[in-house]
Amino acid sequence: MQRTDKHNATPQGKRAARALLLAALLLAARPALAAAGAVLQKGSPDSVGVSPGRLASALTRMAELVDADVMAGAVVLVARNGVIVAEQAFGLADVENSIPFRNDTICAMASVTKPVTATAVMILAGQGKLNIDDPVEKYLPAFGSQQLVVDGQPRGHRAITLRQLLTHTSGLPQDVPSRKLPYMDRGWLSRTLPSIADEAAKMDLRFEPGTRYSYSSAGVAVLGRTVEVVSGQPFDAFQKTRLFGPLGMADTSFQPPASAAGRVAVLYADRDGKREAYYRFDPAFRITNPAPNGGLFSTARDMAAFVQMYLNRGEYNGVQVLGSGEVRLMLSDQTPQLPQMRGLGW
Repeated sequence: MQRTDKHNATPQGKRAARALLLAALLLAARPALAAAGAVLQKGSPDSVGVSPGRLASALTRMAELVDADVMAGAVVLVARNGVIVAEQAFGLADVENSIPFRNDTICAMASVTKPVTATAVMILAGQGKLNIDDPVEKYLPAFGSQQLVVDGQPRGHRAITLRQLLTHTSGLPQDVPSRKLPYMDRGWLSRTLPSIADEAAKMDLRFEPGTRYSYSSAGVAVLGRTVEVVSGQPFDAFQKTRLFGPLGMADTSFQPPASAAGRVAVLYADRDGKREAYYRFDPAFRITNPAPNGGLFSTARDMAAFVQMYLNRGEYNGVQVLGSGEVRLMLSDQTPQLPQMRGLGW
């Protein structure tokens, strides 16, 4: 789906975005519904117990949102038990050049990147290369001097764990100070993960780790850097070889190739009642920051394969990408002490 800049989005656009994302998250939260070893293939709604009428109504509603200019364009894929019952594009991926959205349009995934990053962490955990209850400073020593500051009062060093980063309970602020909206600006994309992690290590913790939930993109960037240190590979290379390749996610990357530039959707914001393009992919610009908290590019079909892997308990198309135990752990409540129910990365 083509996103609107979240700090200046219309309420209708936000609701539409949340509805589509919620559908994906609900699928991933219910692995018991999956057929064993299901591989995505097209079929009829009736064959998997989906109401054709209700499905048609949902697709009509998406067309209405695009026609009403709530969003420029979107692509929707609906599947159940590995059967794709709808795959349809709406509107324009590039308004200025009248390029229509297509089923294979590549979209900036924004924070849907986060569960992909968590998957990389859990692949390493399943191999015994890290423990999610380890302190971050074991892998990134700069965090060994991080301080807890509450109401302006220093409380001393607190060690945060990978589990707390995965559940957004570490106490880290939402983002590093140098990250400015809109999130796809060239300054941010020119950064490196080591520099971002070092910046995060200099921030004070806002609360005692594990005692509160507070969404932290900075924490997920730190997880990405941890993947690099533990694996010995750049974050994007690890994801390509260990996740995207095995799942057949050929159109998923942290920098689309020049050959696919014409398929990347433009990002728009609603500013003072006018649509404004704020990110247009430039294949000549080299992205050095894979942004584990929001830098992924992908298609509906590729992301469906990712979600189906979770529904299959870590396996897809004959390849066990993630251990079934790690899948169960990630999709179970890791914060029973808090009002917010959080999995690991989900």
